[in-house]
Amino acid sequence: MDTNNNMSADKKITKIIIITVVITVLAMIAVGAVVGLFIVTGNNAKVDETIQTEIATEATEATEPPTEKETEPKPEMVGVPDVGGLTSSAAKDLLKSSGLKADIVKTESQTVDYDYVISQSPISGSEAEKGTKVKVYVSNTQLIDSNRKLYCCASEYVTLRSNPSRSASRLNSIYSREAVEYLGDAGEFIYVEYKNQKGYVLASFFSTDPNAPLNYDSGNVSKPAVNDNTQQSTIMYCCANQYVTLRASASRSATALDKVYCRESVEYVGESGEFYRVKYGAKYGYVLKKFFSTDPNAPLNYDKS
Repeated sequence: MDTNNNMSADKKITKIIIITVVITVLAMIAVGAVVGLFIVTGNNAKVDETIQTEIATEATEATEPPTEKETEPKPEMVGVPDVGGLTSSAAKDLLKSSGLKADIVKTESQTVDYDYVISQSPISGSEAEKGTKVKVYVSNTQLIDSNRKLYCCASEYVTLRSNPSRSASRLNSIYSREAVEYLGDAGEFIYVEYKNQKGYVLASFFSTDPNAPLNYDSGNVSKPAVNDNTQQSTIMYCCANQYVTLRASASRSATALDKVYCRESVEYVGESGEFYRVKYGAKYGYVLKKFFSTDPNAPLNYDKS
């Protein structure tokens, strides 16, 4: 009997131990799940906080003004030249050289002749962004009788003078292919009207043919005199110790056309400032005056400028 009772007691103790272990394991599992939930929740909160921080940063950056580096560069501004009184093609060329474009608008005029500029917008003297189109209002009205219209056939320009004399005061310059209105004859001069100015020009530089061959002579200045000042000579001699550059225009930086060597001769055509305009062979160009003389044996000039 004692043995049986002892066995029953052992079984009870074993059951109690097993139940206690199971309860303990289940409790541990429950605690672990709760702790894991807190951890996950905490991590999610940190992730949400990070996302919210990033969104806030992006919003702040979007609303902040751009820094100096992000600011667009200011457009380049150029001065608007005066094209009034020019032909449409001359106006285009002048605007192009100034970094602008021409928007030609044809319109009727009672005072400005056909193809000449009446006005412009923007006006001259103002500034405009480089590449801007300037409206150029050009006359579409033929004012000068075609039978009285003459065209300049000088290679460069002819001087409009106040009187029929080569030494008369200058009123204006009439450039190659520009038109004038014929008013009458005056010896080697003709009386004309040019852009509302009346004056005298050398007849040899004008033709009824707008495409007449160019006249490379020059009637704008007097020719240099020989020693006694009683005769005139068109032949001059290079007195540079080596050579002088024949240039395309009256400028020391103009394009070089050729070299005129020491004691070579040229034909005088005209002058412009410190330059003579000369004919050398078949070429026309400009040379520095100080290196030329009407005396073929003039002392040599060793200057290099």
